[in-house]
Amino acid sequence: MERIDVDSKKYIVLDVETNGLNSYHCDLLSMSFFKPDDGKTYERFFPLELAKEVVTTQYNGIRTEDLVDAMPLTQSEFDDLIDEFEEAE
Repeated sequence: MERIDVDSKKYIVLDVETNGLNSYHCDLLSMSFFKPDDGKTYERFFPLELAKEVVTTQYNGIRTEDLVDAMPLTQSEFDDLIDEFEEAE
C-alpha cells in the first residue's frame, strides 16, 4: 500500500457535531476548524432551533445546557472565518 504524503499547509480540518442524521429535523450543534501546520483552532456551539434538547450527548459529549447562550453563525461571520483561516497560510 502506497503512503500518501500530506502537506499540512494545504488543508484545514473541519469537524461538525449534530443532534442526529436528518438535516430537516436535527440541529447542527457545533463546528470546529483546526489548521494542523500552525495549530490554529476555532470552535463554536450553535443554538437548538429544531429540537428542545440534545439527544446525541453519548456520541458527542454536548449537553443541552452547553448551548444555552449559543448564537447562530451569520453568513458574514462564516465568510470572515474562512478568510481568516486562508490568510493563516
